[in-house]
Amino acid sequence: MISLYEDVELTTRSFNCLNRASITTLGQLNRLTDKELSKIKGLGKKSISEIRNETQNLKSLMRIMAFKKQDLELIEKEINMLEMGLVFRLKGIRSQIIKDIEELQSNFERR
Repeated sequence: MISLYEDVELTTRSFNCLNRASITTLGQLNRLTDKELSKIKGLGKKSISEIRNETQNLKSLMRIMAFKKQDLELIEKEINMLEMGLVFRLKGIRSQIIKDIEELQSNFERR
């Protein structure tokens, strides 16, 4: 839950008006129309405009963060695939080294 107090940068006036109206989360605020906001004592057109701008900025930031999270998940998947490929290669190299050692031991024993 996104708190208006902690996560949205509002003027003291706007914050206090919303707080007195018991609107404390972004979800509560987003459910209100501009007409409903204008009925809150102390909120005028300027305050409503500020509130809408700030909440829009926060929504944009949240979208960016969601994209970054998706990017991180894709990067993590690619790293896992690379790790699996390396493990597979290392197993192949290990098998080849074992074969080479066995061949060297066999050649040494023949001498």
